[in-house]
Amino acid sequence: MVSKYDLIDVLKERDTEKGKQLLNSNRASELLKVQDDREDGLNYTALHYAAWRGLTECCQLILQSDQGAHLITMRSTSGSTPLHYAADEGHLEIVKLLINTKQGLECIKMQDENRNTPLHYVAYTGHSKVVKILLQTKQGYDTLMIKDKHGRTPLDYATQKNKTETIAILKEAMNSRKL
Repeated sequence: MVSKYDLIDVLKERDTEKGKQLLNSNRASELLKVQDDREDGLNYTALHYAAWRGLTECCQLILQSDQGAHLITMRSTSGSTPLHYAADEGHLEIVKLLINTKQGLECIKMQDENRNTPLHYVAYTGHSKVVKILLQTKQGYDTLMIKDKHGRTPLDYATQKNKTETIAILKEAMNSRKL
């Protein structure tokens, strides 16, 4: 049975091959307009799922679509963008794809409902290569001192989780900021 959620469902299940088939089908444009408003109410798009699940090839196809630029900045109910999820999961190649666009660069500074940026997410999980990539951009560098709704910076998150490599990277960036 055909459903408007077909693409979202295969991406949610990490089925890259079926995802690529749907993204290359004549239904792609219609399927990319759908936000998952079912049980959890988070309103994820296909790009949210592909970024979260680490489906690089599907992310590439979505970004190449006529809706790609728009989907990059789409927010879930919690205010998170696909970049928040890719960073949180440590999907370096997807983070690179996203921030290699004007819209993706804008997302680096976007805050979710708790005022967390993608740098907050990745500082908490400790994916140091993603931290470095984000900090190589002006936008990422500018988020170093942003505080969430509880007054915590990305460094506070890394410290809380004892992510020593991430702590060192963040401190180095903060020190170079003072120069």
